[in-house]
Amino acid sequence: MKSHEVKFSDTSRLTYRMFIYDTAPDRGKFSGDSYLLIEFVGTHGIGSEGNGDSLFMETIINSALNVWFVQGLVLDLSELSYEWGDSLADVPLVGKQMFGNRFPTAVVASEKCRPALESLSPFFKGAFERGGQEQWLFEDVASALQYVKERAKALKPVEEQSKKKKYFWRW
Repeated sequence: MKSHEVKFSDTSRLTYRMFIYDTAPDRGKFSGDSYLLIEFVGTHGIGSEGNGDSLFMETIINSALNVWFVQGLVLDLSELSYEWGDSLADVPLVGKQMFGNRFPTAVVASEKCRPALESLSPFFKGAFERGGQEQWLFEDVASALQYVKERAKALKPVEEQSKKKKYFWRW
């Protein structure tokens, strides 16, 4: 039997960068609120040729949400070329699948991917609406991040109630 090295990046030509936005970085890890921004860049495959790209994106998001404790997620797809294919429908839902439908999530899109993302909305719009989130698609990172912060702030009383009941429930 022979082995060979494998990497997540072997499954896709997409690249990514991640950023944490902290509201109180000087006071310690858990003293403020943190938000995760993941930027994906490249050309997403069309149809089933994009399955590996979508799975790569889901894996990166899932891994990041397991490593960093954040109150919301912004996916910046503004430099992602995406035309068609259903596999991308699960990408915006990763945080909601992990932490519940109310986990604040926003997607930044440009003309490179906006029309195709809008065509996918029937696949995930319900999860956003059940979480009380009416908006999910944004034109720039600043407005997406502001929206996620506001959604997380609105959920703080729910989080405080769950702490009083002595069980961990994130969203």
